[in-house]
Amino acid sequence: MIKSYICANNFLFDAMVNKIFGVLVVFILLFSACKDEETPLSSTKQLVSFSLLESDNQGKISGDVEAVIQGDQVVLPFYRSNNLTSLIATFVYEGKALTINGVEQKSGVTANDYSQPLIIAVVAEDGSKVSYTVKIDLMNDDPDRVLGVPEFVITLNDPSITEIPSKDDYLDATLTVKGKGVYEDYTGKTQIKGRGNSTWGYPKKPYRLKLDKKAEICGFGEAKNYVLLANYIDPTLMLNSVTFKIGHLLELPFTNHAIPVDVVLNGKYKGSYLLTEQIEVKKNRVDLDEDNSVMWELDSYFDEDPKFKSEIYNLPVMVKDPDLSAEQFDYWRKDFNAFMGQFAKEPLNTNTYVDMIDIESVVKYLITFNLVHNMEINHPKSIFIHKEKGGKYVMGPLWDFDWAFDYEGTGVHFGRYNTPLFSNQVGEGIGTVFFQRFLQDSRVRALYKEVWQDFKKNKLSQLLQYIDDYSEVLKPSAKKDSEIWEKTRSYDAKVRELKTWLKNRANYIDQEVSQF
Repeated sequence: MIKSYICANNFLFDAMVNKIFGVLVVFILLFSACKDEETPLSSTKQLVSFSLLESDNQGKISGDVEAVIQGDQVVLPFYRSNNLTSLIATFVYEGKALTINGVEQKSGVTANDYSQPLIIAVVAEDGSKVSYTVKIDLMNDDPDRVLGVPEFVITLNDPSITEIPSKDDYLDATLTVKGKGVYEDYTGKTQIKGRGNSTWGYPKKPYRLKLDKKAEICGFGEAKNYVLLANYIDPTLMLNSVTFKIGHLLELPFTNHAIPVDVVLNGKYKGSYLLTEQIEVKKNRVDLDEDNSVMWELDSYFDEDPKFKSEIYNLPVMVKDPDLSAEQFDYWRKDFNAFMGQFAKEPLNTNTYVDMIDIESVVKYLITFNLVHNMEINHPKSIFIHKEKGGKYVMGPLWDFDWAFDYEGTGVHFGRYNTPLFSNQVGEGIGTVFFQRFLQDSRVRALYKEVWQDFKKNKLSQLLQYIDDYSEVLKPSAKKDSEIWEKTRSYDAKVRELKTWLKNRANYIDQEVSQF
């Protein structure tokens, strides 16, 4: 009995072992089969989205920057004022890893210098990868803000020329703009000649550029014509720039912009210059209907045809732009004389001349000239006024302020700050009689007071900050300029004098308007 029981148990044990062994064999076979049929590593690799959030890059960018993925390019639209040197990106991708210039990235953590060339790569599980080139699209946020000093390399077709010999005849050349990572680089054909009246007689020559086709240079709107001002007598190299900034703060129509540039002509460094727009009736300049408008220049040089002297006030009037036929010139000459005739009528306080000229533009124009004490208005010199058919005359654009800031009559900038703007002792005083008459109108005085007080309260501090920012960016260029031109050798001190003088001048104007 016991023996039979033992035999039965042995039989059951052997059966169980055989069963377990069979299961193990089946499991091993199945495992081997699965291993043989293992899913291959994925080759999926794609950049889904890429952005830079303001919250991750505070103080460096204004607003979130969302990339546009175009084929193998990642286009990032930045404002020119953004600091691109160390920015953190947030991204989504399909793949195993994302690298930039070979360094693995962590979304929302890793910083990169976007002012340098960057390649984004998405790596798949199987080791394959797809690459994207980062392209920076710079946009203007504040066109007055200067972010750097580009270099303008002008190479004449004639390599033997060391200086532009004439302001009448153009020379052929190639212009290369080195944007220094702040502005777009540019290379193209151009013509160049001298420009200016008294400034052409200085050793540091101003230039006029005429590109062979329209181009957007340093963020200015597309155009063919550009001006390089030498600022030879300006010890700060920024008096025109500061005046343009005043015009922008006052929202005076068609005020120019200003960017300092280093100029090299046929391999020779010429100094620190100011790039600005040519005064002309064109899109992106004085944007009027060219077929139905005029821009006059009031200037005692009286040296450009067609021209005339106004029937009243004897103002020297020349056509600045556009080119006019004899019939068009006759039309606009009669139109200007009609305005003069109406303006001269009494009583002034109820005179309907205000229907013929934008007195707000007059007020802002006079405030600008008063603040910078540009006495050339008395001659007059470099005074522009424009009109489109069906509209009113409008003052501007502003132009030529290197003789301002108390220079005229003294030969030194930033001296007296308490001298009246108007004086019949300057030139023949023709401009004095005309422009001073506006302030005899109580309507103009009231508006002048209102606009000035708003500027003094809300805009003067912005102007002073602009000077600080501009002068800091310009400093290396000014130092280099001073190595060949002595007038900029006291740059830092003169910038301080400029700010002090403007503050004192503003307080002086407060006293003037308190009498209105």
